[in-house]
Amino acid sequence: MIKVLFRKQMLELNRSFFQNKKDGKARSHGKVILSILGFAILMIIVLGGMFALMSMGLVSLFDAGVGWLYFTIMSILAILLGTFGSVFNTYASLYQAKDNDFLLSLPIPVQDILVVRLSGVFVMGLMYSAVVMVPAVLVYIFMVSPGLAGVIGSVILMLMISLFVLVLSCILGWAVAKVSHKLKNRGVISTICSLAFLGLYYYFYFQAADALESLLMNAIVIGEKIRGAAYPLYVMGMAGTGDVSSLVILSAFVLILLVVTCYVLLKSFLQIATGTSETAKVKYKEKKVKKNSVQGALFSKELHRYLSSSAYMLNCSLGSLMLILMAGVLLFKGQMVMDVLTQYDASEVAVPVGCALICAIVAMNDIAASAISMEGTAKWILPSLPVTSWQILQAKLRLHIVLTMVPSLLCSLAAEIVFRPSWFGGICLFAIPMVFTVLTAAVDLMLNLRWPNFSWTRETAVVKQGAAPMLALLINLAYVLVFAGMYLFLWKMEDPYPYLAICLAVTAALTVAALYWLKKKGTRRLEEL
Repeated sequence: MIKVLFRKQMLELNRSFFQNKKDGKARSHGKVILSILGFAILMIIVLGGMFALMSMGLVSLFDAGVGWLYFTIMSILAILLGTFGSVFNTYASLYQAKDNDFLLSLPIPVQDILVVRLSGVFVMGLMYSAVVMVPAVLVYIFMVSPGLAGVIGSVILMLMISLFVLVLSCILGWAVAKVSHKLKNRGVISTICSLAFLGLYYYFYFQAADALESLLMNAIVIGEKIRGAAYPLYVMGMAGTGDVSSLVILSAFVLILLVVTCYVLLKSFLQIATGTSETAKVKYKEKKVKKNSVQGALFSKELHRYLSSSAYMLNCSLGSLMLILMAGVLLFKGQMVMDVLTQYDASEVAVPVGCALICAIVAMNDIAASAISMEGTAKWILPSLPVTSWQILQAKLRLHIVLTMVPSLLCSLAAEIVFRPSWFGGICLFAIPMVFTVLTAAVDLMLNLRWPNFSWTRETAVVKQGAAPMLALLINLAYVLVFAGMYLFLWKMEDPYPYLAICLAVTAALTVAALYWLKKKGTRRLEEL
């Protein structure tokens, strides 16, 4: 039975290779092979090559007499990458698997189900941690030429790291499962956590070069500090070099943690796997309910749908976050840009450049390009309500416009404060992004009406792989690039404001035409779907 369950777990783990997320149908053999090859290239050549180059840069630590620090650094990276790559798989496959109730209803021991679930988590963590550790071990073997003890020690360290990643993933996955059962707005919290991770990732990415250079220059001093203040890290590094006592200590520590974790999971698995969300009971209080308009009710429905999906928020409205960040950058660093432009007598291009940058970021939002498809199999509900098709489309347009225009206005205000343009330049800084926002919303909705997808099994298939979102990004960015290129290469006058007036007029005309199409033909198209 365990063999059957293990085979099922591996198929479920690699389901994306064999099943199309858009419609849930099986992929052809050719597409399966291409998917596997693409993933292998990404993991082995791209990520593996990146960590191999990093390992080569750290090999000089052996010449400095602190070779253990080489394994400490690479082990920490392997633990971080392996844990991040498998923790959410732990939550999804261990506690929130769709077939938990079915398997528990069969005459299968709970420990067998748990072991099979953990095997999937182990394989996932091993894959991600091995992307770091395999290049590190190979570089160590071929460039340092250690003895047999060093080779065996590095291989055992790699195994212990994968088991430690399994322990961390189980602990964090258990914590995520516990917390998620008590949360109401999971989509918003998931989005905030994802954005926080992205921020930390890029912060450490840009600091990595300086940190690595400082480490190599002060390797001995840093090694002594780690040995004194963080002795377990020293033991982990020494284990990789083949030190017997360190290997024994590390292996015993990891195996004890693994046994304790499995015991705790076995005791709590049934409670969490079969549990339901627990929210605080709210005492009913009689109060008057404010009457809402049709448009207000439809907009609230769209907003709640948007806030309930982290995939929808992250993939379709990242431009809003970038607009807010750009506003902050302009306020704190904008004067530096103005000083450079003034130095080269190019201060007159500040307004056109500002408009182009704001519009380019606005074009990155494609909320409306997925708004129709996100209805999924419930697409019949809205047409069955006593509302018109145009009101439905207006609510979807309004969601895109509100979530994009508010951040763009903040960015335009920051540009206005920094650039201090003439009265017409100030109008352009606000008017062009505002009109362009409405145009992108209309174009995105038109594309989604033309290429809807209601047979999806996962939301990511709509927001990341749909034809409408991809075309929306390409068309909207191309529109900005065309006007920016025409200004750079064709506009010969020093005064940019006539050109900005032309851009505003053309964009406004296209916006009116797109809205007219939506009201006339778009409504009929929606009724036919």
